[in-house]
Amino acid sequence: MCGIVGQLNFNKKEINIKKFKLLTNVISHRGPDDIGVYTEPNFALGNVRLSIFDLSTNGHMPMVSKDGRYIISYNGEIYNWKEIRKRLKFCDWKSNSDTETILYSYIEMGPKCLDLLKGMFAISIWDKKKKELFLARDREAIKPLFYSRNKNNFFFSSEIKSLMLAGINREINYEKINDFLQWGLIDHSKDTLYRNIFQIEPGQYFIIDKLGKIKTKQYYYKLKDNLLDYSSKNQKEISDLYLDKLNRTVKLYSRSDVKIGTLLSSGVDSSIITALTAQNFREDIETFTYDFTNNNTTNYGESKLAKKFSDKLNIKNNTCFLSAEEVPKLFDEMIYFQELPITSLRVLADHKLFKFAKQKGFSVLISGDGGDQVAGGFEYYWITIILDTIRNKGIYQGEKLLKKYIKHFGVKKKDLLKKILNTFSATLNPGTSTTDGTPYYDNEFFNSDFIKKFRSSKFQFNKPFDTDYLNFQYIDFKYHNLPRVLRMKDRASMATGLEIRVPLLDTSIVEFGFSTPQESRVSGIEQRHYMVNAANKYLKKIKIPKHKTSIVDNQREWLKNELRDWAGDIINSAALKEIVIFNVPSIKKKFDIYCKNKVNDTSYNLFQIINIGYWYHNVFKKKIF
Repeated sequence: MCGIVGQLNFNKKEINIKKFKLLTNVISHRGPDDIGVYTEPNFALGNVRLSIFDLSTNGHMPMVSKDGRYIISYNGEIYNWKEIRKRLKFCDWKSNSDTETILYSYIEMGPKCLDLLKGMFAISIWDKKKKELFLARDREAIKPLFYSRNKNNFFFSSEIKSLMLAGINREINYEKINDFLQWGLIDHSKDTLYRNIFQIEPGQYFIIDKLGKIKTKQYYYKLKDNLLDYSSKNQKEISDLYLDKLNRTVKLYSRSDVKIGTLLSSGVDSSIITALTAQNFREDIETFTYDFTNNNTTNYGESKLAKKFSDKLNIKNNTCFLSAEEVPKLFDEMIYFQELPITSLRVLADHKLFKFAKQKGFSVLISGDGGDQVAGGFEYYWITIILDTIRNKGIYQGEKLLKKYIKHFGVKKKDLLKKILNTFSATLNPGTSTTDGTPYYDNEFFNSDFIKKFRSSKFQFNKPFDTDYLNFQYIDFKYHNLPRVLRMKDRASMATGLEIRVPLLDTSIVEFGFSTPQESRVSGIEQRHYMVNAANKYLKKIKIPKHKTSIVDNQREWLKNELRDWAGDIINSAALKEIVIFNVPSIKKKFDIYCKNKVNDTSYNLFQIINIGYWYHNVFKKKIF
């Protein structure tokens, strides 16, 4: 687990080594154990290393091949590196690292080696003879990889701050500002909030020649092309098959030469990951949970359930609590590491928890992230299930399902019908409303020029499936919810030199989830049906809550009360005026009304604007990197 930096000059000007080392040093938080730089007159490659496999100097990066031709710097973790080595001709290994395995896989197979890799990665390999640069990113984009090109240079890095220090022009990409504020999208495409900085997309690789021409730019993996047919399997067979796949995956993801813990929220995803890890592969694990204080009280969210589950498994649970008083300071810390708007107070709780885990000597935590997006576990997916039922089976069957939903979730029929209408509209372009069916965008918050230029623009989602339910789920997975979560988790963890592993996003698990028939994922009113069945079978007497208490992050209440002055200062600052897109008087008015509890919940819209203002003032304008 590391951070990588690179520079390729197209002109005859030699690279300034002293300056390049600064580009590497600025991301040293990602790799506190080692730092290395490889240079040629027109090419440089940097690495900061968090040692997980082979803690010796044999795992040092950038790593040079035996013949001196290939140099690799890589960020990530390949869990099946031992198995890959058995397939390779090369056998004169000098390390027990996945880095060396990737290097010789590429030497032997070229880009096709990517098909073998199980894990998360951002890879850079320099061919000294051909003067060619190879860059690749994992299938789910768990690990970041940014780049920028001008007429003289090509830069790439794990984080934007290296590219800013390299002298890339600072220019706001207002189209992406609109995507964020209108659709809730921020990590969904190659473009970023910085006009001249881009990211390699999920499952994509580049080959760049010495003149800066991208010779090959293509996707090596597409989910839809790799799905299997499980329609002949019954419910039990599918659950058994899933448990077998998950067991083998967790075994791989439990490999480490350092201490391992798990992130435990008390839900099905994290609970079965914790149980499999602890009972089968790692007896020495501990669990880590965050929660929020509420009016000076704690243990009102998930922490009680997580502690109870850990006790049943005889595992030590560690819980960190986030208070409103800590938010401003942690916000300052996180905006530096995130580089982009935070979007949720939960990332602050994550960051505090990760620092605590690191202080306790842990360098790896295994997470249940991705389970909802892959297995279809979010409550708001139900709206598309109802709509699909009406379309395919008629109004009568749709009404029966609707009644079950109302009874089970305790919602008012009027509110549900409103959600259905909003979602029906949103399914034409999924991701255009919040999870409760309300629009992201409020025209009153923006000036007329911005609305005129951007209001009609819509990001075009790929919708490869035949049902609204699967397409809604896929867009959450590919563009909307999951990419944002992964980005924030990566920065929050790597800020402390901590690795987060996500076995539920292993390619085999993702392909299985999207391949299974809908009835295996949704049975009656139960979502993630095959996952729940597998968990119940494995854990037997240990019950996992099917419908856990939702994480309460206090964002709504804190903005009105404890964080009112802090939020008000940002809203009243010069930053919002300087961005020139906002109708600041209207924002101030709405915030005042919201704080007096005289308006429907607009906390999401307000918090997004606060994030943009804070990012602009404290990152973009201040030039903190």
